[in-house]
Amino acid sequence: MSGWKKNCRRSARTFSELRETDPAMASLLAADREDLDTIAALTQDSLLRACDTHYDAKRRTLTLLLNRFRWEEQEPRRGYCLLRLLGVEKAQRRSWPENRAAVLDLLHIDADDDLVELVFAGGTAIRCRVEAIDLLLEDVGAPWEVDGRPDHEDDPDPPETDDGEADDTPTA
Repeated sequence: MSGWKKNCRRSARTFSELRETDPAMASLLAADREDLDTIAALTQDSLLRACDTHYDAKRRTLTLLLNRFRWEEQEPRRGYCLLRLLGVEKAQRRSWPENRAAVLDLLHIDADDDLVELVFAGGTAIRCRVEAIDLLLEDVGAPWEVDGRPDHEDDPDPPETDDGEADDTPTA
């Protein structure tokens, strides 16, 4: 069992204890486009190590361990959260880094009919064919203070791709 799975299990055991000490921890379910927009806003600028993704084809679940900027708080803080996409029929990666320790910056989450796409800086993305929009966002750790907020003023436009092609490589 990987260290990441062990850490998630440990976090899950203490989740209820953390919720009691920090009622501001998010636990949200998205079942439609409006709900998805809320989760997309809360996860904007989240950081993800390339190795902190797990696609379970048998359970049809994609799970990501994110370092989420807590936009909903006044003070700049980050905390770990799990983002789960349920009912995933197929998951594909585009421009995925070979270095599993690479850190990716989540720009936005978008959905269209039976597709959900997580778009990261630099043109990297995960595209999932899903039965329906069904995402779960759960904060799993106490937040910590950080210096400043993410700044988007000087961000270049994302690279244009007109071929719509994605790697057929399933996520790790």
